[in-house]
Amino acid sequence: MIKNGQNILVLTSNSTGNNVFMTPAIKLLRKNLPDSMIEVVALTKLSAQVYNSNPYINRLHVIKNVSDFDKLAVNFDHVIPLHQNTIKKYKSIKTKIHTLPKITSEHHHADQLLDHVANLLSVKVDSADRQYFLGNPSKHFIIEKSFYDNEPIINIHLGSARANLHGWKFWHYKRAEEDKVWNIENYIALAQKLLERYPNLKITLTGSKNESFLAKRFIKKIPDAINLTGETTVQDLLQHISNCDLFISHDCGVLHIASATKTPIIALFGPTSSVRTGPYPDRSDNIVIKREKMSDIQVNDVVESVNQLLIQAKPK
Repeated sequence: MIKNGQNILVLTSNSTGNNVFMTPAIKLLRKNLPDSMIEVVALTKLSAQVYNSNPYINRLHVIKNVSDFDKLAVNFDHVIPLHQNTIKKYKSIKTKIHTLPKITSEHHHADQLLDHVANLLSVKVDSADRQYFLGNPSKHFIIEKSFYDNEPIINIHLGSARANLHGWKFWHYKRAEEDKVWNIENYIALAQKLLERYPNLKITLTGSKNESFLAKRFIKKIPDAINLTGETTVQDLLQHISNCDLFISHDCGVLHIASATKTPIIALFGPTSSVRTGPYPDRSDNIVIKREKMSDIQVNDVVESVNQLLIQAKPK
């Protein structure tokens, strides 16, 4: 049984999106264990950014080496893994490990993790617990603050975990295997149609440094778009997206970061489950466009959703 005052080690993942899913569960731990030492292990510096400003943890570690993790784990009363694949890396842990149930597509990933931790603590989950918490947005603006006085502003995120990991070579040779991503040519066509309808529209692009090749292709066709790829931390993204009128992307880590803001979202889904990894929590000003394949999503489908949300949008 987990008790207040005990030392808790939370094992997360190497994925930004999966780590975002874990933030409600970590907040629930702190809510119910106010006197406990709660420390978090992430597997990469990039995915660890999700927790950099999280006030609910005492310490953040980035550990890939099994022996280093084992040395750390012996100092804790409980190890709570929140991702199935990660725990396979650490098989020799002697500290009490709480088994994570299999994640299904019947409910949102974040809800399943939250309910799992609630069961470990024997507590109930309130509706207020069902939201991401990524800390405070950056205090500085990556664009001139006056830029946000213009409207509408739409942020588009073009990349994906695989594109970030492997760069342009993967995209060129393997993009047909990426079942989460809407084609770059579709995003360009979308921007062209939106600029015809909204001549004052401002478009910004986000992504990692390894995804800059996508932004360059976009900028060649849409030269007035503002390229922020490779320039943003998680807290920068929170600041920027919060000040946009709309966020558009397929299923990726930054989509989940955007869900931590109040900015309306258009999320594009193909064969992956929008129930499991869609915008969270459900909001009336978020739209999920789901088709059997990503290539089945038509540009006009997204244009119609943009029109709907911009009409509903409140002045800044």
